[in-house]
Amino acid sequence: MTARDNNNDRYVRFINVKKSYDQKNLVVKDFNLDIRKGEFVTLLGPSGSGKTTCLMMLAGFEDVTSGRILIDGNSVVEVAPYNRNIGMVFQHYALFPHMTIGENLAYPLKVRKIPAQELEQRVMETLELVELGEFKERYPGQLSGGQQQRVALARALIFEPKIVLMDEPLGALDKNLREQMQFEIKRLHDSIGFTAIYVTHDQTEALTMSDRIAVFDDGVVQQCATPEVLYERPGNSFVADFIGENNHIKGMVKSIGDDRAQVELCNGTLIDALNINCPAVGEPCRVSIRPENLFIDQPNPARSNSLPAEFVLNLYIGDSIHYYFKLNCGTEIMVKVLNDHESPKISPGDEAHLSWSVDRGLALDNPV
Repeated sequence: MTARDNNNDRYVRFINVKKSYDQKNLVVKDFNLDIRKGEFVTLLGPSGSGKTTCLMMLAGFEDVTSGRILIDGNSVVEVAPYNRNIGMVFQHYALFPHMTIGENLAYPLKVRKIPAQELEQRVMETLELVELGEFKERYPGQLSGGQQQRVALARALIFEPKIVLMDEPLGALDKNLREQMQFEIKRLHDSIGFTAIYVTHDQTEALTMSDRIAVFDDGVVQQCATPEVLYERPGNSFVADFIGENNHIKGMVKSIGDDRAQVELCNGTLIDALNINCPAVGEPCRVSIRPENLFIDQPNPARSNSLPAEFVLNLYIGDSIHYYFKLNCGTEIMVKVLNDHESPKISPGDEAHLSWSVDRGLALDNPV
């Protein structure tokens, strides 16, 4: 690998970054992350987990308590925000209401003293890029929420920044508009190739849009990986809980092999699971199974793992049906089944066998 390639792989670097507002409690405890040039990375986590603080430190709106932040090999900790060449998109647009859409887009170019002819050309090109060319003379109050967010995105891109930061940019939009804007942002990212760092607490949004996702909890990144890895192989119980729907069954570790663990579940059933983050033999653990990886078998389970459960009720979702069961130890389990002519016909109180393949059950830590 050449030095240039290595710099591109480490285009943005957070190195041992910590943040405290009161010099006692750390809201970001030890943040390390390398971001490739042109990559779309999402910082995902619950409210108060530290993700927005990390974004604000990169933008220069928050000071770094300790550690380093580098862009293209250069430290930016002492660089003023307006000299970092970073575009920013906020949840509430932050457009100037007294300016037309064209004037809003022109503002960052005027600040940078771009010549008038080039300024006008870039305003029109950027408006066309976000498919709002005919809205140049309108004011923000005359646009829909989705259109205003497109303008905010266009304004962040118009001065050709190195990096675009987005802080919950779609949080104020309804479901349909949010999905449209997810597509719009990905389209622009793929066509322009800017480096994007995106903050959200919406797991579906993160899975849909990201090259990689850093999952935050209590100021610490629990796991940073591709959406597929996070969903299929979460590194611990927190990530498994936070990413997608999941069933967790308490158990006790009976034995551990190279990549598998045998677990006695809370109802006494012995099962085999992938050893992802499993405690030692004799210690309590949790077995994690996605609802779509469980099968309702009556009466003979055909797969390698099986346990009896009592059917409670089902919920009609539309494209799927959610079946809820209870184990004799009290644990509730949900099975997601495609809504088709083969969906099970079962009545409350019936006993069924829930089965799954070994590689679809994960033996994880048992959080307190």
